[in-house]
Amino acid sequence: MRDDKTAFGGCGFFGGFLRRVAVAAAVLAVCAPAGAEGVGRGALLSFSCAACHAPAAATGNGGIPSLEGRGAGFIAAALRDFQSGASESTVMGRIAKGYDDDEIDAIAAYLGRKAQ
Repeated sequence: MRDDKTAFGGCGFFGGFLRRVAVAAAVLAVCAPAGAEGVGRGALLSFSCAACHAPAAATGNGGIPSLEGRGAGFIAAALRDFQSGASESTVMGRIAKGYDDDEIDAIAAYLGRKAQ
C-alpha cells in the first residue's frame, strides 16, 4: 500500500497539494471546455487560488497574501509577472506558466468582481 509521504516524492504536504491540483485540473478539463468564457470559467480556474490565498480573515499562512479586495488589473499583472519571471517566486511562477492569456484574464475578472 502506498502512503501519502511516498506517493509524490517523499513529501506529505506537497503530495497532498499536488493531488489537489491534479484533481482540480481534471475537473477543469471536464467542466471548462476550450470555448468556455466569462465568469464561470474564471470561477473554476480560481479554485486553485483559494487553497493558499484565503480570505484576509483566515490568513496566517506565513506571508502568502490574501487576494481579497485585489482588483482585476492587479491580479492579471501579478500573474503575468510570475509567468514571465519578472516576479520571483517558489510556487507561483510554476502555477502561472500553466495559464494562457485568456485564462489569466478570466481568473482576474472573476476575482476582481469579488473585490468590488
